[in-house]
Amino acid sequence: MSNDEAERRARSNGSSPVTDVTLADCIHLYQTEERMEGGNQVYCEECHGKQDMVKKYIFYHLPQILVISLKRFEMFGSRAQKLMTTVNFDCVLPVDAFKLPRGLDSGTKYRLFGVVNHLGQADGGHYTAMCSNLDNSRDPKWRQYNDEMVGQPMTQKSGQCPPCNSSTYMLFYERMPAGN
Repeated sequence: MSNDEAERRARSNGSSPVTDVTLADCIHLYQTEERMEGGNQVYCEECHGKQDMVKKYIFYHLPQILVISLKRFEMFGSRAQKLMTTVNFDCVLPVDAFKLPRGLDSGTKYRLFGVVNHLGQADGGHYTAMCSNLDNSRDPKWRQYNDEMVGQPMTQKSGQCPPCNSSTYMLFYERMPAGN
């Protein structure tokens, strides 16, 4: 997929709905090189002037807990707007979705154990969470947390993730033991 296609799929603001964005699309876009040129040049302390540069993000270490914050808010002129794209994610995230330097185990997988949702708009809203029990990773039971209220385990098929929707804001993954 081209960088333009990944960006188009990952950056819907609701005016032209995009329905097929995956977490892998977002990770790909996050790791895409960005040229900092012209008005975006970076000040160089050594040469005391602005210089062109390339900015990119690389994973040099795979953490035990991986927290992914989806870009849900963007400035349009002087107004912030909530991005309403649904990002599809799975309960298991293989790191082959990432661009990894040599030496990092590309067979590593992460298991989803928490989701934070933002309900509302850019100028206000409410946060809720869904979390699974960590003691039974083969058949996790998901609960909804909303202020003081803790919901009963959500009814869903065995091994099924919480629903993907346009309110999903943060995803919490735990590295799975090797061989899972």
